[in-house]
Amino acid sequence: MRMMVRNDAYYFALIINIIGLILGFLMICHPMFSLLSVGYIVSLYLILLGIDSIAIAFSGVGSRK
Repeated sequence: MRMMVRNDAYYFALIINIIGLILGFLMICHPMFSLLSVGYIVSLYLILLGIDSIAIAFSGVGSRK
């Protein structure tokens, strides 16, 4: 995928996925933390996922030339 997408979009997607992994491990290790903050975590992740999707859409991945 790195060959198909500009470097900035690739690194942005990489950072988003790393954040998702860290938050997932936090939710497993500290269930009380996740219970109290799940709304904020999910909303932040969805906002970043939306930004990532827009960045990939404008990068031209999958467009025929």
